[in-house]
Parts: sequence; structure tokens; C-alpha cells
Amino acid sequence: TYTPLEYSGAIADDLKPFGLREDRTWRERMELGGAGTEGYAGNEVSSNRCDESDDVEECLIDYESTEGFPFVEDEVPITQRQGNLWDYANQLVEKEGFVLDSKSYSTAFRVNKKHQTNHKFDALLSGDIAHPEAIGKSTNLGCIDFYPASSGKGNCCRYIANELGFNLATESVCICDDDNDIEMALACSHSYIPSLSSESMVDTLRKNQSKFTQTFGPDISSTAATEVALNLIYSMTERA
Repeated sequence: TYTPLEYSGAIADDLKPFGLREDRTWRERMELGGAGTEGYAGNEVSSNRCDESDDVEECLIDYESTEGFPFVEDEVPITQRQGNLWDYANQLVEKEGFVLDSKSYSTAFRVNKKHQTNHKFDALLSGDIAHPEAIGKSTNLGCIDFYPASSGKGNCCRYIANELGFNLATESVCICDDDNDIEMALACSHSYIPSLSSESMVDTLRKNQSKFTQTFGPDISSTAATEVALNLIYSMTERA
């Protein structure tokens, strides 16, 4: 757990210790969506003392000390994982000769173009090598990510909005730049773009210009463009 530093304007609730507890409803959604359970082994610190009846505070993981969370399992190779996500992953390896990155991924895997020797990456990217409808796909940093279709940034944002009780389409904004941001960007009321990292995002911007504000230009780029986006969002919340 972490204790916030006191700051001007903070009230008592703002300074309470906080930490992380996994959303088990979302986890179950990923498991049933085709990711199964084996991918979590070796990728999490599990606990022998928390169940659904425990208070949140009792199950917060202190990442500076894993005392009380002793069971760290060995990672399960994708050949031993159950679910249609891993069935597809094994198909790509065995039938198409792809090299996959699944290390530290519990409910997804990545195909990095730089790792391939089969010259089929572009076919996978274009969809000529098809993936099942139950599996989602997006690109990021020149890689292709595969995950349950119920996942992805757009679905994750919808889930969080529903849990917090606000309307994603009218009461949210986001910052985005790449293909894997598109569903999220279109689901929010407005999106800010500090850079453009994919042709698909360029095409999305062209087709939905009213939903986007571009914050980069000839003299503004990188973190400066992100700062512009954050300032625009901050000024909007001040007016609200």
C-alpha cells in the first residue's frame, strides 16, 4: 500500500493509504472470453488469505513487500494453456511458423515483426491470415496484439465507466495515438492526439474529424504535445 503525501487542498479521504486489488469480475470475463486461467500463473503475486468476503483493505498488495502473498507460480507455456486464444496462438506457431511473445502476458499475446523469419507478418496484419471472431486484434508500436474480443481499450473503458456510474460517450475524453487506441477514442466523447503512430489512426481522424483535437504541429511534438493535450483537458474540467 501507499500513503499519499499531503498537499494543498487535500481532505482526509484524499490522504488515505491506497493500493491495488484485482477486479475479479473483469478477470472472469477474460477467462470466459477465451483466455482461460493458466496465463496468470507466473504473472501475478497470489494470496492465500483473500477471498470475495474480505474487505478491500485486507487484500491490498504491498509491492514493496510481498509478505502474506507467498505463492508465486511458474509460468505456463502457451502449449499447455486452455482457451481459444491459446488455440489460435498455437496454430500461428505450428502451422504458420510465427514467433510469439507471451512472456508476462496473462490474457494476450504479441507478434513482433522484428522477431519473425517467415515473411508472413503483413498477411497477419492485413487479415489475409484470419483470426477467430472471438479474438480481438490491434497494433501497437509495430506489433500485433491478440486478446479476447471482450477485452481491448474500448471495452475496458466501457466497463470502468459502468462501474463508476458515468456515461463514457458524453462524460469522458482520452489521449490517443495508435491503432490500439481507436476503439477507445471513438467510444469517448472527444479525443486528443499528441502524435499519429499508425495509418489506421490517420484514417480514423480523417473520417471523424469532429471527435479529435490534434495537439502536435511543426513546433510542438513529443511530450510537449502531450502537455498541450493535458492542459486542454484540465481547463475543460475547471470550466465544468
